[in-house]
Amino acid sequence: KSVDKKADKKEDDPLSMSAKWNNGFEAATKDKKFKFHVGGRVQLDAIFLQEDPAFYAGTGPGTATIADQDSVYFRRARLRADGTMYETIDWCAEFDFVNSVNDDPTAPAPTERNIIGVPAPTDLWVTFREIPLVGNVRVGNVKEPIGLEHLHSSRYLDFMERSYNQDLFYGPTNNGFTPGILFFDNWDEEHGTWSTGFFKNTTNVF
Repeated sequence: KSVDKKADKKEDDPLSMSAKWNNGFEAATKDKKFKFHVGGRVQLDAIFLQEDPAFYAGTGPGTATIADQDSVYFRRARLRADGTMYETIDWCAEFDFVNSVNDDPTAPAPTERNIIGVPAPTDLWVTFREIPLVGNVRVGNVKEPIGLEHLHSSRYLDFMERSYNQDLFYGPTNNGFTPGILFFDNWDEEHGTWSTGFFKNTTNVF
């Protein structure tokens, strides 16, 4: 009987944790005020060309760059941890391990010798919900609220890459994520949304 009482007390404890698989490992308290989730994504990209590489390089045989060769490589390989604290504070920390930088800016073109891999943050923020007047406040490395294609997750895109509009205006060198503070909420029982914010200008030519 004493064992049963302890078991009943544990089940009634709102801080008792339960775990399940939900697009990754997820653990949460019974009242859902605290939640922890670990997941990620892997996307593979491949290209095979039959023509002479010189056709693409345009400068004669033996001068083709990495972009002109057959290739199989990871497009995205992200590890993510996110969760909820005290019911109204959400957080997320995601890093992309398929991110490269040019180690030699003086080189005329990217090659295997001057491109190095550097893990980079994507989503890296804390959100405070149910704030009076503004609704939600998110601080950290976030997506600027411009364009449905931009805000859409790469998990649900029709193609592996976004359009040139994304590369031109929203994130050619920062993966579409910018340090800043974002205010957002919905209105009329979720029939509409609004968002605005202040962000560090890292890529936009305007």
